[in-house]
Amino acid sequence: MPTKELVSCLCITSNSPAVISKSIACYRSQTYVDKEMIIVYQSSVSEDTVHFLRSIKDTDIQTYEITSTNRLTLGELRNISIEKSKGEYLCIWDDDDWYHDQRIELQVKALQKTYKSVCLLTNLLIFDSLSGIAYYSFARLWEGSMLFKRDIFDQGLQYYALDKGEDTALLARLLSRKMIYPLVEPNIYLYIYHGKNISGYEHFKKIMRQSQQLSESAGKLIKEIAENRLSNREASDLLLRPAFLSEIDYLHSKDVVS
Repeated sequence: MPTKELVSCLCITSNSPAVISKSIACYRSQTYVDKEMIIVYQSSVSEDTVHFLRSIKDTDIQTYEITSTNRLTLGELRNISIEKSKGEYLCIWDDDDWYHDQRIELQVKALQKTYKSVCLLTNLLIFDSLSGIAYYSFARLWEGSMLFKRDIFDQGLQYYALDKGEDTALLARLLSRKMIYPLVEPNIYLYIYHGKNISGYEHFKKIMRQSQQLSESAGKLIKEIAENRLSNREASDLLLRPAFLSEIDYLHSKDVVS
């Protein structure tokens, strides 16, 4: 049974312990208190990843090793993570991105003030680790930022059994049912391209071409966050400084006008 107000952060991983550790650090630093993290992985991941995941002792972080003889798709693994969770709210927690310490709090508050069942961000911060350039994304509903009420899955909605586009297909169904609340809080999500993302570099370059490059100083800050040179709390505080917020507001106004 879902626990009222509990948020389950759903993480599917096949990455290295260093990548997963950064994602867990983002989870641990969240200002929202009533939360759990569900990490699902297949037994085919590397031995050091399995060892690391098995060594996690946090009582609110649950890890599940899937030993199916057949390789499961990302969509199937996402559905398994939902089945394993207990939260009234479910939050997609991709392990190779970075999250502001207020991400859960702000998205839950957004849903609590509306009759909608799903909250997605309209804009993100983006970092291309190959070029070292940071961007303010163009406006759209970003599937990876999804936080939703469990009841949409009680109604029969689920992810498609796909490795790519499983979340886009779900988004289309949610849009057709008018279930989405769009939230403008770009500072709370940093989408990172590191060279091994499921979506290839050509896909990412299309996103960059439609996005706006950040200033040198703002880009330097995003680079430090993406490369894990700052604690989550330090990074979150810096993204709320007036100079950074002013630049984001300006870029957002240009995006809206265009």
